Amino acid sequence: MLRDKASIERKLESIIVAHVPEMSANEGLLPYTLSDEEKLLEKSPKLQTQMMISQKELLNLRYEKANKTPDVTVTLGYNRRQGRDDYAFLGVSVPLPIYGKENASIQKATLTHASSEQSVQSVHKSLQFELRDELLNKKLQYDKISLAKEVLHENEKMYEVLQSTALSQNDALLSLLNVLTQIIEAQKQINANTFAYNESIIKIYTLLGVEL
Repeated sequence: MLRDKASIERKLESIIVAHVPEMSANEGLLPYTLSDEEKLLEKSPKLQTQMMISQKELLNLRYEKANKTPDVTVTLGYNRRQGRDDYAFLGVSVPLPIYGKENASIQKATLTHASSEQSVQSVHKSLQFELRDELLNKKLQYDKISLAKEVLHENEKMYEVLQSTALSQNDALLSLLNVLTQIIEAQKQINANTFAYNESIIKIYTLLGVEL
């Protein structure tokens, strides 16, 4: 029994005096230099594409209306009549519109353009919601990283204290183990939140069509 006890104590001592790997988190955060994101959103590739479609439909509507507009014909001439006075004449003719196929084309073009305008507004609102959501998520992840770093720092300080007293105080070894566990968990949390933070930044830059 005494031999086993001494063996266990030596193993515990070797654990305590062993060098603990540096657990402080590497920043690893992508740079973020954007400001006035709502304004930048106006130039978002997705929104610009939808606006181009709407502009195309507007041009098509104008084309259909131009085809529907009656052409005014002006005629100028001079008639010679035998046995009667000659005369000059000016004639103006306007064809009467026929409400058929041309009118239906205008109605179709009008509805298509209105639909494209609604799509622009819908895409804009959708992008605004997505942008604001990612901005909030970026801030949340950054706050989580800051909090986890504080926890890590406090546990590292606690570890230094316990390392020097682990063999001289009851339950110190268990406390040391708990602190080491919390250090590892804090580091894992920092890594996870850093990944989420960087992912959010990439989404924002992609959404705005800005080069990272």
